[in-house]
Amino acid sequence: MLTTASCFKQLEIDDFLCALAFLTDVTCHLNTLNMQLQGRNQNVAVLIGHVDGFRKKLELFATCIRNNDVTHFPSCRELTEEIQHADFCSYSDIIESLSTEFASRFSDFDLLRENVRLFCSPVEVTIAEQAPSLQMEICDLQLHAGKETS
Repeated sequence: MLTTASCFKQLEIDDFLCALAFLTDVTCHLNTLNMQLQGRNQNVAVLIGHVDGFRKKLELFATCIRNNDVTHFPSCRELTEEIQHADFCSYSDIIESLSTEFASRFSDFDLLRENVRLFCSPVEVTIAEQAPSLQMEICDLQLHAGKETS
């Protein structure tokens, strides 16, 4: 059974404090994504963009943490000022696991990605890769867009 005294003792253990700081920062990043996904007046393209952006951040986080670089982790950064030997390298596995989980849970977005790209920037898509029923319209769009930029 946890007592108040045992909880306070945990706060004196460096490894526990590192884990707590890391958890705090990762939860903050996840909360930011959560809030972005709940915003009003968003379409599927915007939502996919938020998730894809976060997945890129996870790659960055994993690389940084592997090198014990806590630039993007404010609580961890603050803790390194107090604990000189704070080591966060072992947490890269957690970020990589989170990245794998995101890839799995949002794999359906991969099926929508080409349609979203067509929706967001029809001028940049390859015409031959699009549905035949859209190819003529895309040709016209790209032709008119080319005239405007020239």
